[in-house]
Amino acid sequence: MPRGRRILTEAPLAEWPQVGAFPSEERCTEAKRAAINDTIDHARKQSGEANAKYDLDVRRAVHSRCVPPGGASPAVPLD
Repeated sequence: MPRGRRILTEAPLAEWPQVGAFPSEERCTEAKRAAINDTIDHARKQSGEANAKYDLDVRRAVHSRCVPPGGASPAVPLD
C-alpha cells in the first residue's frame, strides 16, 4: 500500500463532497483537468517525480467526477 493508505473499491457518489459548480459539463471537465495538472505539479514538488503518483490528492483529483445537478444516476457514465 502506498504510504500506508488504501483505496476503497466502493465509494458511493452520494458520499463525495462537492468542490465546485459549473455552468456546463465542458467547464467542469476543464476545471477537472486543471485541478489534476495542478495537483500533479504540487505532488512532484513535494514528493519527487517517482512518488507523485502515490499522492492521495493526485488520486482524488484523477478520480473526481463531473455529475449533473442532483447527483449521478445509474444511467450516467462515470468516465
